[in-house]
Amino acid sequence: MIEEYAKIQSRLRISRSSISRLAYGPYALVACLLVASAACATSPRDELLRLVPEDVGFCLVIEDLRSHGTAFLASPFFKQFRASPAAGKIVDSPETKKLSEIDQFLERNLHITSIQLRDEIIGDALVLAYRPGPPGKPQDEEGLFLLHARNPKLLAELLDRINDLQKQSGDLEKIEERVHKDRKYFHRVDSKSENFYYLRGPLLAFSTREGILKQLIDRDVQPGSKAESPVSRQFHLLNVTHPLLALWINPRSFQPALEERISQATGAQAVALKNLLVYWKAIEGIGVTVGLESDLELSISIRAKLERLPASARRFLQTAAVPSELWTSFPDNALFAMAGRFDVAAFVDACGEFVAEEARAPFRAAIEQSLGAIVGTDVVTGLVPYLGPDFGICAVAPAENDKSWVPSIIAALRVRPGDGGMAPEIALSNAVNSLATLLVFTQNSGRPGSLKLVSTRQEKIEVKYLVDDERFPPGFQPAFAIKDRYALFASSPQAVKQFHEPSTLASNTLLQESPLIRVSLKEISKYLERHRSDLVKYSAAHKQIPEENAAQGLDKLIAGLKLFDRVELVQQTGPERATLTLRLRMSQPLK
Repeated sequence: MIEEYAKIQSRLRISRSSISRLAYGPYALVACLLVASAACATSPRDELLRLVPEDVGFCLVIEDLRSHGTAFLASPFFKQFRASPAAGKIVDSPETKKLSEIDQFLERNLHITSIQLRDEIIGDALVLAYRPGPPGKPQDEEGLFLLHARNPKLLAELLDRINDLQKQSGDLEKIEERVHKDRKYFHRVDSKSENFYYLRGPLLAFSTREGILKQLIDRDVQPGSKAESPVSRQFHLLNVTHPLLALWINPRSFQPALEERISQATGAQAVALKNLLVYWKAIEGIGVTVGLESDLELSISIRAKLERLPASARRFLQTAAVPSELWTSFPDNALFAMAGRFDVAAFVDACGEFVAEEARAPFRAAIEQSLGAIVGTDVVTGLVPYLGPDFGICAVAPAENDKSWVPSIIAALRVRPGDGGMAPEIALSNAVNSLATLLVFTQNSGRPGSLKLVSTRQEKIEVKYLVDDERFPPGFQPAFAIKDRYALFASSPQAVKQFHEPSTLASNTLLQESPLIRVSLKEISKYLERHRSDLVKYSAAHKQIPEENAAQGLDKLIAGLKLFDRVELVQQTGPERATLTLRLRMSQPLK
């Protein structure tokens, strides 16, 4: 049995120092198995969070592993995935075989199956908390691992078997019983470290240091309260309910270390760190969640007091919080679409506050001089304040009757009216025209060549575009125009013609979920299938590989894309909380 233990440890490439950092024992076992599992929770989560000190730096919660794992394996998506070509490669991979070895080790030496471990031991709730050491004393950091098991008897037996196994292998040198507040806990010593654990019925608490474990016992001996615990309250304020995984980051816990660095910094570094501290103090809490329902979601939520931020940062964030009206111009079936609002002036002012005042003027002068040499100084100084805040880019598959296989691409940037002098749209047109002329001259080596700059009119709109039949794919003619209050950069004059003026959004959209990025994997799959022959020829010629190899790679990509519907990044902003969510929508539900 000892030889098997050593063999498994060697194959998984877990060094003695790595296991020591995980505190061996149940901590190491659970940490390894979490890699192969999924999670979520119910009331056991709140019971564990009640025991976590509120001054920890972060707290990670994994809940209801049992239900999520069972639901995923029975889901329509998993059935679809098992029938896909990718499933066979994963089943035959070395990583999967290593997991199989772990399963065999559990049954032979710990008398428990991986299903029992998931459902009876770690299926309810897991919590991992970390408290950083004081400034200058990183060695005083503390970690805490908590587990709520459905089967307390099996948990105690498993813990005894792990201790016995490590004693026989020589990893565990000593284990002794200690008492705090009339509650027993255990001190474990190995050749390089020590750790502590506390077992009470379904509760297992494991720590690398004794102090934080005693704090937990102090909380555990107190009578239960119906009031929400401080850590649970933080999750609630971040609007974190019961996802698969939830992480709370406590900014106050890391603030002393930042203040210590500021006290030692000088010059430009001190200026940057002091401004960073202003932003850090404004943040009340950060939450990261992973949800596994019908789709897969990753969300980041930030609670902050906006009034504590500099005026430039407030302007920038308030502008970015409003959805862009360009979403009313982009079709739902776009291959790719991105749109938002970006206050350039506020962003520049906010970034400038991180630079020492004496360095700001030379920095701006250098930028204006380098750009001014290309497009003119008057453009740099006079145009930037009138650009935005709305911007976006969209790619749409060509129509079925279109001979070109190149997607129709349009990038749009709002141009606001000027207040005297040269109109901003004229200044921008002149700048783009200068750059295009310079590009043609350079590419043709100063002589007439294949690259040409052409102008045409679409009603009252002048469109300028580049033509190069030798180098550009069929139908690709980069174009520029000013239309409907927007500067347009497009893949062809036809794309400019298809753009229509955005509609004004309703005033109540601020509190609703609004998109930032959408990638339609379903539409991309359709596009690749429809233009497979042209794409294979172009890819083979461009990469200088046989068409057969290019076709195989494209077919694998199409097969993988068919598992998914779309990827989208959305935002939701309230008075004191902003949330960004990256959502992967499946072609078949995960549950």
